[in-house]
Amino acid sequence: MEMVLNGNWDVMLAVGPTGPTGPSGIDGVDGATGATGATGTTGATGATGNSGYSINDQTGTTYTVAASDAGKLTVLDNVSPITVTVDTELNVPIDIGKVMDFAQKGAGKVTFAGALGVIIKSKSGNKSIGAQNVIVSLIKESADTWYLVGDLIA
Repeated sequence: MEMVLNGNWDVMLAVGPTGPTGPSGIDGVDGATGATGATGTTGATGATGNSGYSINDQTGTTYTVAASDAGKLTVLDNVSPITVTVDTELNVPIDIGKVMDFAQKGAGKVTFAGALGVIIKSKSGNKSIGAQNVIVSLIKESADTWYLVGDLIA
């Protein structure tokens, strides 16, 4: 035990050892959220997207799909029937998911045909464009499998 003066020099108090710390009280209420910081600088602007179709005009009676047709409109114009051939992945590699569009401009009926080993899936198995001034799409599903969609006839 030690003796301590109370500060008035007239009373001497006995002080014992410090006791254990008591339990903590409950947390108080959170303070208000501070102001939002300044906005950072704007990043670079990305590239401009495609502003329209590139047109691939074809006037023959046969045409073989090319990798460069992806994202283009191939316009087929002839008075005689036209055959569009889809070649194998081995001969004409084209990325899966690519889409190419074909328009029948002339009176010649446009029919799609797959090379040996190529599958062209279409509603009811129709593979010819339905009429003059109609556009259809060819979409690559897998290595040698394609979808042909749009206004098609037998």
